[in-house]
Amino acid sequence: MAMRIRFGLRTLLFLVAVCACVIWFWRQVEGDRRLLRAFNCRNNIWTLSFSVQQYHEQHGKLPPAVLLGPDGTPWHSWRVLILPFMEERELFKRYRFSEPWNGPNNRKLLPLMPRFFRCDNRAHDDQQGITSYVAITGIGTAFPPSGIVSWGDVKDGPEQTIYLVEAENLQVYWTEPRDFPVELLQSKPDGSQGLILKSSEEGGAAAAPILGQTFRCRRNLRGSELLPYTTIAGGEPTDPNFDALKPVRRDD
Repeated sequence: MAMRIRFGLRTLLFLVAVCACVIWFWRQVEGDRRLLRAFNCRNNIWTLSFSVQQYHEQHGKLPPAVLLGPDGTPWHSWRVLILPFMEERELFKRYRFSEPWNGPNNRKLLPLMPRFFRCDNRAHDDQQGITSYVAITGIGTAFPPSGIVSWGDVKDGPEQTIYLVEAENLQVYWTEPRDFPVELLQSKPDGSQGLILKSSEEGGAAAAPILGQTFRCRRNLRGSELLPYTTIAGGEPTDPNFDALKPVRRDD
């Protein structure tokens, strides 16, 4: 009887040890997966920024934030314009500029969103074609409401001028001509702070300067703190040691 009990106890301890090892291994695998997804999130915005730079090399200017239709309203997004520089020429050919982004043909392309437009860490939702990355738009930014910007217009230092950001709280379709108006970063007259960038990554939202390394915004970064980094010729002082923006290497 005693031997039977000891045998049962040993078996139980063995099974507990095996379960503990499996749980530990699973957590390690999940941790590695999260790190890989976080890397891909930052790599995506770097790829988008590089594609914008390729567009500039070919056209001598940045792509406009939107293209207007015959009715004078925004019809097309800069994200569509850079498709040929992302090895998405076939998808670009299927897009029709003769109709708005949500026209009969173009809305069929929403589920075909290239993977670079979506952060892998983003929680799954039922809406296909929602992008994780938007441009900072508005007066004084790299994507003004009118006119075209080239590298020569960037006077504040292209290494610290942010023009693309990760924003999971805007619900923008990838072909939709809508982005992140710089006004949303400004403090309100009642003293409330501007909109905070939201990311599915624990380390904070990714942000891309016009030239140089990708940044990661501090998780509790206020919009007003990011604002000086969004103008191309505002002359605002920016502190290179300011901890709001942390440079991120592509291999981090």
